[in-house]
Amino acid sequence: TLEHPNGLELEIPYYRYGFAIEVQGEQHEKYNEFFHKGDPNNFVRQQKRDQLKNELCEENWIVL
Repeated sequence: TLEHPNGLELEIPYYRYGFAIEVQGEQHEKYNEFFHKGDPNNFVRQQKRDQLKNELCEENWIVL
């Protein structure tokens, strides 16, 4: 849903301490046919999700 979009979950959150750990492969930085299922638009969507996740973490004082 728009209120809770998929792909924004934190991998290893430590909310009590105000940080989270994310492990990102190179598919987060450049298009990879396998990971993006042959569609460059999937890469663009992933980049937008990553940016939104970063912004939400900043707004909520979570160091990523």
